[in-house]
Amino acid sequence: MITNEAINQAIDYILEHIEEDVTLDAVAKYCHFSKYYFSRLFKAQTGESVYAFIKQVRLEQSAFRLKTEQERRITEIGADYGYSSSNYSSAFRQHYRMAPADFRRKCRRYSMEHPFFHQEKWHVDSFEECNARITAETLPDYDVIYERRIGNYRQLSGDWNEFIRKYQDYIRPDTKFLERTHDDPGVTSREQCLYDICMSVPGDCPLENTMRIEGVSSLDHRRREEFPAISIIQEKHK
Repeated sequence: MITNEAINQAIDYILEHIEEDVTLDAVAKYCHFSKYYFSRLFKAQTGESVYAFIKQVRLEQSAFRLKTEQERRITEIGADYGYSSSNYSSAFRQHYRMAPADFRRKCRRYSMEHPFFHQEKWHVDSFEECNARITAETLPDYDVIYERRIGNYRQLSGDWNEFIRKYQDYIRPDTKFLERTHDDPGVTSREQCLYDICMSVPGDCPLENTMRIEGVSSLDHRRREEFPAISIIQEKHK
């Protein structure tokens, strides 16, 4: 679990500016730390350097675009994240052990074979079948207690149980339970997926690990297969 608020703010900043020339200096300055102290703190909380995290996010977001924007040229997608054609291919190979073109060709099959989709008789649903299970809405602003974790999405159930036990004194009849996932488990290493579990609370909640989630689009459906997303988990307090 990432418990340092400054590091959580740094991660949010990196995610928001990943298509820009985001650097260690810029992130440390945003958090009002020297880059040397901030580098040590970031690695202690996340297990990797700021540079490695930025590079990982760039490559994984570009891989998601390769997967979902099949008509775009690979060089254009790489350029969106600051890579020249040759540099992008080299960095991508180092991270995924395959060329971007090979990844694009294999990504659909890999997503279905990924351990996250572990049903033995899993099949591709039609658009109509998927659409029938999805509702979309715009959420109001919420003040929330939250915990940010890096790990496997398959452990979410256990994380939720622990989270609810810890904060049960703050649960009210109108409490909303929200889950923010930042990665596609078919693109990101299964143990390196970033996610937040949140519970709405009044704005005067005395706990330190609170934040405001501003009104955003939300997906609420039984099989959350598109990431990133915010999902309302209504059944958690039943």
